[in-house]
Amino acid sequence: MGAYGLRLSGVNGIDEFLVDAPADWTPVDLVLRSGAVATREGWTEGRRARFVTLSGGLVELDLDRGEAILTAAHTPRAEEIVHPYLSSIGAMAGYLKAQESFHAGAVEMAGGAWGVVGDREAGKSSTLAAFTVAGFPLVCDDTLVMRAGAALAGPRSIDLRQDAARSLGLGEELGMVGTRERWRLRVGPVEPEVELRGWIFLEWGDELDVAPLPVPDVLSRLLQQRAVKLPPREPGAILELASLRGLLLRRPRGLEGLSATIEAIVSSIES
Repeated sequence: MGAYGLRLSGVNGIDEFLVDAPADWTPVDLVLRSGAVATREGWTEGRRARFVTLSGGLVELDLDRGEAILTAAHTPRAEEIVHPYLSSIGAMAGYLKAQESFHAGAVEMAGGAWGVVGDREAGKSSTLAAFTVAGFPLVCDDTLVMRAGAALAGPRSIDLRQDAARSLGLGEELGMVGTRERWRLRVGPVEPEVELRGWIFLEWGDELDVAPLPVPDVLSRLLQQRAVKLPPREPGAILELASLRGLLLRRPRGLEGLSATIEAIVSSIES
């Protein structure tokens, strides 16, 4: 079982959130430790890296040894491994393998995956949840890792904020996980790799509108949302991704119009 292109072992209680991992995904054994994080200095070298996650955990990742050692103030719980820790490990593992990753989710529709991209609190998770309610499979939430033009499946869940969870009537309350309170919505299975067809960029606006984006704008927005802020190992890969179809979705704040939002996106993609 695995996620983000990794075949994972070492942690109990997370398999139900993972997908069937292909044999050519990278094996990684997760080793959990509790204790003070002695350093915040990060580095990468070949297929090895050390970095501190946004949640404050220290990860020592070695793809050749097939090991990720995670040290945090307390031994990370299974729900914390599912998110946010796996997304950080998956993004860095992708970088070490010259794969791009983005702060984005993705859903499967119209014969492939569509990345859903936006700044923090732009409504990504609530939009992804609305897609799943409408019957479109989730590929990933929060972090999108790419491999040869395909989006790699993430954990089978979406983490919502309180207002979205209550408005949509979805999600299990987890309390404080990582740096914020989360309501976790479990979702169904998906293929481990889904060819990427295009991008949906989210912004708030006065009216619901879906408009095409030119390639330079898609490229600029993708560069801002790279999950690993280090020089690209394969700069041409980002150019190829930016050449895919891009749509800008503007919608009013609030959750009342999510059904109409999904209908507008689907109509634009199918037109």
